Amino acid sequence: MPTPLGNSQALWAYDRWANLEILRALEPLGGIPPAERLLAHVLAAARVWLDRVHARPQSVPVWPDRLPEDSAAEIDTLHGAWVEVATVEPEWVVAYSNSKGEAFESAVGDIAVHVLMHSAYHRGQIAAEIRRASRVPPLTDFIHYARSIRSGQG
Repeated sequence: MPTPLGNSQALWAYDRWANLEILRALEPLGGIPPAERLLAHVLAAARVWLDRVHARPQSVPVWPDRLPEDSAAEIDTLHGAWVEVATVEPEWVVAYSNSKGEAFESAVGDIAVHVLMHSAYHRGQIAAEIRRASRVPPLTDFIHYARSIRSGQG
């Protein structure tokens, strides 16, 4: 049974905000390759899942070599595209092949939740990499985002 959570525009707005917070945190640090690789993967995976939802060939590798120079623009583009997908019936089923070529069918709502959870998971790994480099990662918890938005700071 698909969950409607992936259709929440608020969750997509949070995902966009959190990815931008991570990008902003990485820029002045002079490079933390494992963290940058993870963020590149987050963005690429969101793009790959969009390709699958729209029955398009995979347009990017799942693990790209580096962050694109236009990462902020890609974050905004992905946000807009996923908000558009979120207007689709969450139980609509799409057929796709994974990166191993295995065929699957999944509901769009389930895919959307997967993309959101996948991003949050890897943002946690990025935070650990930033800490490992003796830096302080940004707060990207949903509740921090929600409080920031409500107070007008987001």
